[in-house]
Amino acid sequence: VSEVLAAGHEALAVAGADGGDDDGRAVTLSNLGAAELWAGDLDPAEVHLREGHAAALQAGLGSLQLNCMSQLAVLHAMRGALGQALRLGTNAVELAAQHGWSSVQAAGGHLALGWVHYQRDDLVEASRSLDQAAALSAVDRQPVKLAVAILQARLQHARGDMAGALVTLGAARRNLTGWRRPPA
Repeated sequence: VSEVLAAGHEALAVAGADGGDDDGRAVTLSNLGAAELWAGDLDPAEVHLREGHAAALQAGLGSLQLNCMSQLAVLHAMRGALGQALRLGTNAVELAAQHGWSSVQAAGGHLALGWVHYQRDDLVEASRSLDQAAALSAVDRQPVKLAVAILQARLQHARGDMAGALVTLGAARRNLTGWRRPPA
């Protein structure tokens, strides 16, 4: 992870030094912010995802706007800022629907909505959101898939299905066996 973050910072410095194009800056900020988020560096992740969203908006890159909104929604859910997570997650899901995108970038929005509904004890809506997040999570998106599995296990536990929760966590653990982060 540290190599990915270092490469992202280097790419951002190069883009800033030569004035860079909006598209390249948006892509770099979005990817760097996402890497920081999943590495647990929430403060810099928020800065880079917000800047990435603004750059994507300026460049007219809808899928990157979606990615930044989804990641920011997850970030706010992780911090317990449920109102912001709900707003950003809803906006991300609506943007994807508006454009007819069935995109992995929307998985984070659904994940954040699932977390908000879980925290607000609306287990039916939490399950719906998590089902959407799981359906949109690609094979190479292990951090999202793991987060979905953990929240699904929490939902099962909340419903009194401890055995199901343990099965879900066991399956998630097996899916991670042998998994390696993609090379930087």
